[in-house]
Amino acid sequence: MPQEVEAIIRDHHGHHVDVENGALAVAIQDQHSRKVGSWALMATGARLPVVGAIAIGDYTVTLGAGHGLTGGEEVFISTTARSQSFVVLNVATNVLTLDSPLAFNAAAGVAGLIEVHLT
Repeated sequence: MPQEVEAIIRDHHGHHVDVENGALAVAIQDQHSRKVGSWALMATGARLPVVGAIAIGDYTVTLGAGHGLTGGEEVFISTTARSQSFVVLNVATNVLTLDSPLAFNAAAGVAGLIEVHLT
């Protein structure tokens, strides 16, 4: 089964840096710019569909039954145009609470979730 590969980009404070349509805005490093680092990640399982629509500012997403995720795992939520990484803080049956708010909207059935590991 092919595996998907994504990238997490964080500034030196550990905050996620937004990547849109596969592009990252880059500034020349000076005393006022944020440093960024990148890590290679490898998906460990199939893309899991997010049930229902998601909206900017949401801290929770709902997956279908049998996902097997637990708190503390790093995941990507993505569409064909956007991707964002999160740490799962809590799992209540099929509702995942994320460590930061979603930065994009997606209609029902469009977004998917991929579990990842740093390599």
